[in-house]
Amino acid sequence: MDKIAEVKQVVRHENWKRMYEEYQRSGMKVNDWCVMQGLSVKTFYYRLNVIRKEMLNESDQYDIVPLMKCKTEMPSDMATAKSDEKIHITGNGIEIDLPATISGELMTAIQSKVEVLSLDSTSTLL
Repeated sequence: MDKIAEVKQVVRHENWKRMYEEYQRSGMKVNDWCVMQGLSVKTFYYRLNVIRKEMLNESDQYDIVPLMKCKTEMPSDMATAKSDEKIHITGNGIEIDLPATISGELMTAIQSKVEVLSLDSTSTLL
């Protein structure tokens, strides 16, 4: 597929995603919404099928990262953290919530298993 056709397809599918989001926000039944939009129900479900398949293909590009079990000890400076506080880490399409009391050793092990995560700009203490 040439670049122009590729861009057209991406734009068209983004429009289909917005169309589906509008349908969801409407709270209407599919048949009623389609009549209001001048769209056949068959076309609605065809487009929905296409965007679902794309979403599945996008999720296939992420591998499950195995985590290893390791002995953990809580350093004394972590002992004062509240039990309900969390560390939220995002990056490379992955989101992880960890207890604020997690040991430095375990944190290092997790980071070494998940490439391209950085705690400086993508994690927050809740």
